[in-house]
Amino acid sequence: MSPRVSDAAAPVNQDQLRDALESFLRRGGRSEAVVHGLKQLSGGASCRVYAFDLSAPGRGEPQALVLRLDAVGGGTQGSRLEEHALLAAAARAGVTVPAVHACGTSAEGLGGDFFVMDRVPGEALARRLLRDERYATARAALPAQLGRELARTHSIDLGDPQLAFLAAR
Repeated sequence: MSPRVSDAAAPVNQDQLRDALESFLRRGGRSEAVVHGLKQLSGGASCRVYAFDLSAPGRGEPQALVLRLDAVGGGTQGSRLEEHALLAAAARAGVTVPAVHACGTSAEGLGGDFFVMDRVPGEALARRLLRDERYATARAALPAQLGRELARTHSIDLGDPQLAFLAAR
């Protein structure tokens, strides 16, 4: 993992965060990337979470994405980088996870370690999932789906060098 560096260049508002994110994505190969509608989502106990759309001229519909960003000076060293590595390994093993697209450290100017992944529509509030009638069919299917996903996690290659941080735990 990359060493933690100073967060002195951390954005102080959402416009600066949007500009820093756009700049990072452009340096990473999306030369005409434009970030639209950056909005902080509620929740995010271990990090700040932002929804945004990414577009580029001539590339069709904008991509619906999420930025997961450690708080300035927060998080454990490499926590977002480790989460990114775990999601990528899970995807390779066939676990249903959002696609991960980019990852960076606080050195990139966003104010902390971060990664960018697909934004997936759905419900996350347990109260609604457990009680609302509109989720009755989903509740009935959920145990089997969770069982399949859990079984897939057992095929994650723990010998993958990108997961070496797990051996230290």
